[in-house]
Amino acid sequence: MKKYQKLEIEGAILDEEQLKAHMEKIAIQHTLKAKSNKNTYPVPQMLEDYTTIKNVYNLLNEHIKLGINIHPAGEWILDNFYIIEETVRQIEKEMTLKKYTNFIGIQNGKYMGFARIYVLAAEIVAYTDNKIDGENLKKYLQAYQTKKTLNMEEIWNIGIFLQISIIQNIAEICEKIYSSQIQKYRVKNIIERLVEKKEKNELKYNQITGTKLRDTEFKGMKYPFIEYMSYSLKKYGKRAYGYLNVLEEEVEKLGITVSEAIQKEHFATAIRKISMANCITSIKKIQRINFLDIFEKINGVEGILNSDPAGIYEKMEHKTKEYYRNTIKEIAKKTNMSEIYIAKKTIELCNQGIDGNKDRHIGYYLIGEGKKDLYNKLEYKEKIIEKMLQNFIDELDYIPLKEMPSDIFDEANYGGYYNSYVSDDYFEGKINNQNIKMADLLVQRITVEKDKDGNEEKKVMTIFGGLFGKIELEKSINSNLNITRDYSSSIKKTQKLEMDSYGFEKIFNVYTDNNIIAMQLLTSDIQEGLLDIYNKYKIDFHIIIKQNKMYVLFDTESMFEVFSTKDNPSEVLKKYFEIMTFIYILIEKILKTIESTQI
Repeated sequence: MKKYQKLEIEGAILDEEQLKAHMEKIAIQHTLKAKSNKNTYPVPQMLEDYTTIKNVYNLLNEHIKLGINIHPAGEWILDNFYIIEETVRQIEKEMTLKKYTNFIGIQNGKYMGFARIYVLAAEIVAYTDNKIDGENLKKYLQAYQTKKTLNMEEIWNIGIFLQISIIQNIAEICEKIYSSQIQKYRVKNIIERLVEKKEKNELKYNQITGTKLRDTEFKGMKYPFIEYMSYSLKKYGKRAYGYLNVLEEEVEKLGITVSEAIQKEHFATAIRKISMANCITSIKKIQRINFLDIFEKINGVEGILNSDPAGIYEKMEHKTKEYYRNTIKEIAKKTNMSEIYIAKKTIELCNQGIDGNKDRHIGYYLIGEGKKDLYNKLEYKEKIIEKMLQNFIDELDYIPLKEMPSDIFDEANYGGYYNSYVSDDYFEGKINNQNIKMADLLVQRITVEKDKDGNEEKKVMTIFGGLFGKIELEKSINSNLNITRDYSSSIKKTQKLEMDSYGFEKIFNVYTDNNIIAMQLLTSDIQEGLLDIYNKYKIDFHIIIKQNKMYVLFDTESMFEVFSTKDNPSEVLKKYFEIMTFIYILIEKILKTIESTQI
């Protein structure tokens, strides 16, 4: 029989704000890969969990017939078993192994190989004590997406993984219920033997029976046994005093009193009852959640398509929208590009059209005559970048679907608060033998405000859009240096440096906490290089050096996506090479200067 890994997440219950912060944290930590591992497929484990639940359901029915008290959490199983059964059968039908392995997987850490969306669902279930509804789910997914983007397939299927995680928790509670009921069954048998061959309610204590209780019957007793035995004996009043004394003495050997054991059992019972109630209620709520509403509010593709220049997409029926989104999903699979990227490219092509023409509408490129133009645009970027790397930047690897972790951007302390973070076109490698990571980023602060009529209006402020890079310096400069075109939050704690070059100072501001080191690093050669980039391409940029780390931010919008297929290919390639060469040589010069400077 094939062995499957079980996903186990332990953690304390968090409030809404704590869980949102947790979702942002794990988004930063996640390193992703294209597919999930087969051995993390959760359905076989779910079926085992279902067997556990079914066995407890059958046991509870038997115990009702025997007159044994039922665990309060078990009453939820008896009343709602049919819902669990239907849910399991539906999940088994929908979540095939092939479908599961196509979900984005976790590349690192203790959840390596598991589908990312499965891990997210399990995290949400664990930290809410199985309490899920549409509103809190939307908030938690939005929190995650401030750091990493979920694709359409993940968002659509999170309900299934939430239910899988809840069923696992129901099974774990059922194991406790089973143990409790077996302990109660032992009590019933003991009581029956005590009154065996005696008149009803004629309970008499004798030394032989008392010794037997001590030596055999009370061995291995747990809190449910103690609670139910005390309850059962007390029904006989004074006639049971002898047996109650034996119980108290044996319980004391465990370092606890009978009343304390009962109190602990009542507390544990109450907790399990609440958890079970949450589980069953959440399954019902999940099945009623309008996932279309959640999807359209948090999906990045949807937000991009709503900017259709023709204004048609946002007026479409849900089925038509779904068809367009599925088209993008299929293109993403064929091209190995992100859904977000394809949606952006489609809108870019539409924006090049003429008002009133069909090429202003996204449908022209997704399902109409312009589909070839879209593919050409997508493929063109790949060809350019591959050629660029082959020709002069052979120390860099290009990984188009990998994201730059948002915590690296946060290290630069640039631009302040944001709640939307999109990354693609990732590079990593070496420049001058020092490690560098680069990617295209779009970092935004999105707010919703109400106008004077009470209508909601979304406002988008772009914090940064362009090429972002981090270089690990072999040598620390023991200082902070910022070269910038504006006065951002990243430079508020340092003083402005007066430069000797009027031409340079006219364009750039330099802020530092060590003037001498700053002047050593900003050689005339580097100043000229910075001016050349700005004067030729009018690209705003920011260089931030903190001790042994350097961050570069070029406001290029999307560095590898700015050129239209209508442009002359040779001219585009030349421009690409020029810009990237400038950036590459500039970084290399700065690194060499740092290495050679006595600091």
